[in-house]
Amino acid sequence: IMDNLPAATRTLTEQPDGIALTTYERGYPLGFLGSPEFPGTFPSAPYVNNHLRLIIKYHQEPDLFQGSRIVGFEVEALSVAHRYEGEW
Repeated sequence: IMDNLPAATRTLTEQPDGIALTTYERGYPLGFLGSPEFPGTFPSAPYVNNHLRLIIKYHQEPDLFQGSRIVGFEVEALSVAHRYEGEW
């Protein structure tokens, strides 16, 4: 929750007629199950996302108020492979 607004994950799907459709799902995925669709994963093995990218949507209207108002935000869940040298 940011500024009392729920998080949303944007999903793009292609319709049978070729038109792209944008939909939103409340929240964000914590991870996924590996499959042949995801190269480098093992089928049915669980994978956990370790990073979130926040996309903040805001509105400015200088004639009515000073600053910005948050009107929504999207969350992109992803994983980053980190490499550490030395002891952890």
